[in-house]
Amino acid sequence: MVNAALEAQATVINATFHHFSPYGVSGVVVIQESHLAIHSWPEYGYAAVDLFTCGDEVNPWISYDYLKTAFEADYGSAMEINRGQADLLKRVNIDHLLKERQGTESQLEHKVKFSRNVWFTDKDENLALSLRHTGNLLYRKKSEFQTVQVLESHAFGKMLTIDNLIMTTEKDEFIYHEMITHPAMLSHAAPKNILVIGGGDGGTVRELFRHDAVEKVTMVEIDGNVVEACKEHLPQIAAAFDHPNLDLKIADGIAYLAEAAAESFDIIIVDGSDPAGPAEVRLPQCLNRKSLNLRWSFFREGN
Repeated sequence: MVNAALEAQATVINATFHHFSPYGVSGVVVIQESHLAIHSWPEYGYAAVDLFTCGDEVNPWISYDYLKTAFEADYGSAMEINRGQADLLKRVNIDHLLKERQGTESQLEHKVKFSRNVWFTDKDENLALSLRHTGNLLYRKKSEFQTVQVLESHAFGKMLTIDNLIMTTEKDEFIYHEMITHPAMLSHAAPKNILVIGGGDGGTVRELFRHDAVEKVTMVEIDGNVVEACKEHLPQIAAAFDHPNLDLKIADGIAYLAEAAAESFDIIIVDGSDPAGPAEVRLPQCLNRKSLNLRWSFFREGN
C-alpha cells in the first residue's frame, strides 16, 4: 500500500496495519493528499481498497493499477468518483462485467441520478463570490502557466475559470468586452491595425471586428488552452477566431511587443487577468515606466 502511494508520487505521512488471526488485514496509509485504505478477505481471495486524493497532483489510477498487479488479481472492479455529477467520471474498470457483456469500458452507461448543491467560490482575503453550478466539468486542462476550466452555472450559464478565479460568464461577458473595446475604438479617427495582448476568450476580438475601419487585429495569448476551451464551450464569445483579418499568436504578449516594429499599431489593448499567475510577473513588466516609454514607439504617428 505504501509503495502504491509512492508509485503515484503521493507524499506518505504515516501508515498503520492490523493483522487478523488467522489471516486478513486492515490498514490505512495517510498521505498529504488524503489516504489509502484496505480491508482483505483472504478466504474469498478478495480485497477492498479506497483511494482518496485531493487536488490534481496524485493520480489514484496509478495506485490502482499497481495494486492490481501486486495482488496478482484475476480481475478488478473500480470506479472513479469526483465531486459533482456522474458526467465527471473519467474511467470505469469492472473486468468481470466487461467479460460477461463482451463489451468495452465505453459501453458501460451510468444511469445514476442525483441532485447536487455544488458551488464555485472565487475569493480573496476580503471578498467572496459564489455561483451554484451543475457539477459538470466541461473542460479542464493544466498548462505550464495555469489551470483552465469551464463549468456550467445555473444563474450565469457557462463560465471560464483560471486557477479557480472566474474570468467570464455567458450572461455578463458583454459588459467587460464592450467597455474594454469601444471607448478606445470610438475615440480614434481611423483604427485600422489593432494589437490585443491576452483576451484568450475571444470577446475583445469579437467586439473589435464590429468596427468597419479595422483592417487587421493581432492577438497574442500566452496559453492556447484558453482559446481551445472557449472555442469549444463558449462559441458565442469566441465567435471571431475564424475571422480572416485576425492574426492569432500563442505566445508571450510582452515578449512579442518588445520585438515588434516601431509604429506598428493604432491601438493596443491589454486584455489581461488580475495580477496573479502569469500576469503577476508579466503585468508589472508591461506597466513600468521604462516599458511604457518603449512601447509608446509602437503606436503609429498620431495614435
